[in-house]
Amino acid sequence: MIKPETQRNEYKSSWQDGYFEWISGYANASGGVLYVGVNDDGYVVGLKDAHFLLDTLPNQINAFLGITVSIDHGNAISRGTNLKYDIVPDEIAQKAENLYIRGILTTKAIEDIEVAPADTCYVTSDVQKLFDAAPGLVKQLRRDESYRKKLFSEIKRWQNENFVNASEDGTLEYVWITVEPFSYAVSYRSHYYKRSGGTTREITGMELSRFLMDKAGLKWDGMPVKIVDFDKDALAYLREHAVERGRLTEREVAVPNDVLIKNLNMMRDDGEYTRAAAMLFGNPERIMVGSFIMIGYFAPAGGRGANKANEVIYQNEIHGPLILQAEKAMDLLYSKYFKAMIDYNGIHREETFMIPHKAMREILLNAIAHKNYASGNPIQIKVYDDHVTVMNEGIWPFDELKVEDAYNGAHSSYKSNPLIASGFYKAGEIETWGQGFEKIKDACDAAGAPLPEIKATKGSVTLVIRGSKHYMELLRHNLGMQDTAQVSTHVTTHVTTQVGTHVVKISLDDDQMNALLDYCIEPKSREEMQKFCGIRTREYFRKEILSPLVKSGRVGLTIPEKPKSSKQKYFKK
Repeated sequence: MIKPETQRNEYKSSWQDGYFEWISGYANASGGVLYVGVNDDGYVVGLKDAHFLLDTLPNQINAFLGITVSIDHGNAISRGTNLKYDIVPDEIAQKAENLYIRGILTTKAIEDIEVAPADTCYVTSDVQKLFDAAPGLVKQLRRDESYRKKLFSEIKRWQNENFVNASEDGTLEYVWITVEPFSYAVSYRSHYYKRSGGTTREITGMELSRFLMDKAGLKWDGMPVKIVDFDKDALAYLREHAVERGRLTEREVAVPNDVLIKNLNMMRDDGEYTRAAAMLFGNPERIMVGSFIMIGYFAPAGGRGANKANEVIYQNEIHGPLILQAEKAMDLLYSKYFKAMIDYNGIHREETFMIPHKAMREILLNAIAHKNYASGNPIQIKVYDDHVTVMNEGIWPFDELKVEDAYNGAHSSYKSNPLIASGFYKAGEIETWGQGFEKIKDACDAAGAPLPEIKATKGSVTLVIRGSKHYMELLRHNLGMQDTAQVSTHVTTHVTTQVGTHVVKISLDDDQMNALLDYCIEPKSREEMQKFCGIRTREYFRKEILSPLVKSGRVGLTIPEKPKSSKQKYFKK
């Protein structure tokens, strides 16, 4: 049985001053234990200065790091004691270095080994002991004279360097330093370190800023802002969806805006609004540049006029309150960027998109809620013919969640922006139980689509999303191809006609604009125009398409004195 070695346990043969960084890293993470006088494989090698370390290390740690830790002393009564494993694996136990530490590999044993002994029934006790522990090594030493000489020299070096430090009675002393996690940031020589994934690394840049705020009990989205201009549509969206999804009652939302914001814990005790309130329900770009979503279609060489592979052909930006960005992005993606593959089940027409709606929505909501807004970079969605990438400047919680475990059931919820996440929760958009990736998995499984690939680095998280097998088969059928690899060099994406506004900046050519206006030569209802444009959400169509056309004078109203009449129609002027 192997004792688990995690980022909380490390083993070192001797003390070095660089381990002060490790202690800082333990204190800033989940704590840990550093064994000194024990090699990487867990074998006790002993310390010649154990008592000196016991006397000096506590004062040094306190002086350099400003913390107090526990330092204890232990004795191994025999060579071969292992603190890391209950049962040492053969590949560990039979290493030459560990055989020497265990007192089994000696110069005497090597001298006694014969390449081809005349009497194979007779071997010395030293050779027999080595053979019992590592028969493969003995066989190699017998047939390889050069290796015997090399290993003989290594043993001499280990002896000269006091590789094993045993006391006069043969015991091996070691110490272990137990570091508890600290609620405040612990530095070593003005640098901050953290244990992550079994390694110690320095915290720098934006991660350091967020780390220091977290340790101080502050969150980026909880900091105050002086002025907030709330968007009435954003607050209306919150009120409507919070009640509809049972997160708030009618009574709770039927209050003035400032009271609603205060009840959401987005107003500080001094009466100032938080960044979360301003970004969710106001103009987030007044707080931090880059608080928007960029979407681009990247065509293969020769596709849609591209001169080179992966050249952006057209792009859009989603601006406005964070609470509305996911809805706008979903409408734009599924009306303009994602191509539905058409299939028939009997007489019934079926549409299959590359990415299930529920999965894409959850991906967008996670990106918006967990983004590191201090980076100043927008969320980037790159659409290709056979896959989509969503890149977000965010910090993956490596200490608490391995990337490969993200889809393995619900896990604790790690909120980069707890107040922003709370706003999305109150609106019924997300859960608080760490179920985001589980919901993505469920949606992909239901559609037969592969799980999005997660690529997490120190400062960003990218999801690579690919279509289901059924989608790719339909895509190949559409193209008359035999190989999936050909898809990315031949597919073109259909673009549904839309009209640009100040919120969703859509570039249309003259043909697309004229197509919509010519359709309205005969007066058309809002429903007819919306269906013609392929927009699924009424509110989105009204705000982003219809209203700008009316305000610009390009279309007129059949009942201008009653602009909200249910019988209203629109015509090209």
